[in-house]
Amino acid sequence: MRRAAVLLGAILPVGSALRVARPAPQAVDRRAFAAALTTLIPGVANAALARDAPPPPGILENRDRGLNEKALIANDFYFVTGRKPPRVLDVQNLPRDDPKWNAWGECASGSDGSNACTYIPLKQRYDAYSKHGLTVRAASEDLADLGQALRKKDLNTASFLLDSGEKGKAPSSLRQASRKALLLADGLLISANSGSLGREVLVARYYINEFHYATERIADMLSADDVDWAAAAELWRLGADSYNSFFVCVNKAIVPKVGEKFLAVRV
Repeated sequence: MRRAAVLLGAILPVGSALRVARPAPQAVDRRAFAAALTTLIPGVANAALARDAPPPPGILENRDRGLNEKALIANDFYFVTGRKPPRVLDVQNLPRDDPKWNAWGECASGSDGSNACTYIPLKQRYDAYSKHGLTVRAASEDLADLGQALRKKDLNTASFLLDSGEKGKAPSSLRQASRKALLLADGLLISANSGSLGREVLVARYYINEFHYATERIADMLSADDVDWAAAAELWRLGADSYNSFFVCVNKAIVPKVGEKFLAVRV
């Protein structure tokens, strides 16, 4: 029972998600993990054990990411630091006593003369927004429609919104959004002169990876003979939370001369 309690504590939110340690390279065996949980929460254990099922709703954001090898882009905040940002990014409520987060968005100079922020030229931001912003915004609207379709169990509409495209036909905005958002974040948050990856772009990439994971899993689930609508809805909420958190990361770089800031998807 003590071992099960320890394993259970490893997957539940502990205080702040900002301080979650990076998983050890040798991940816990999934079957041993599920077996330990079976005496406590059989439903969660069985879902975690199922090969193709999504993680249970309570641990979607705490799933085992391995070395990020299956992420859209491996080099994100989790990969670099071993820590996961909160599921919903609220800059105002980040812990001010944590030196890794308390300078978020602030450009105070350090004792070595360095600066916490790097200026991104207006033209670079404008060009990135002009190229990728339209698709990112359209996907935001389609993401809201997808949530409604999943709640109504409307397979045709949900599948249409997640259409992967084919020869001569472009994918839907939702299926394009992950890569477009990645390019947009790079253009808004990475200096072309230094090319260095600051905290903001790494966190933005983390949320893009979360959004990509959610939408791709939903698309896979919709092709099943028996769609698990409840699980799809939980994945949708993860995707919406992640997309909104991505907007928090990039909106600071969007001034009127660049374009309009992105509005949050209603969850």
